[in-house]
Amino acid sequence: SQVVEVPGPIDGRKIGIVAGADSDLGGVSKLVDAVLGLNATPLVTAPIGGVLKSGRRSVIVERTLLTTRSIEFDAVVV
Repeated sequence: SQVVEVPGPIDGRKIGIVAGADSDLGGVSKLVDAVLGLNATPLVTAPIGGVLKSGRRSVIVERTLLTTRSIEFDAVVV
């Protein structure tokens, strides 16, 4: 009964997105938009808090690697 053939919706899930100073922030922004489009909550996680900046792009860091716990996420994208 627990084996499903078709994946269900991810509404309300929290998705951790691990990023760093050298990450492709354009790709991170697209991933954040895709997660929001699925009615889930993206949580950008980085080694330090604040804002990741690269050129004209910037991404707000919601969690740091030292202050987050694994139980906060339903899935993690590295």
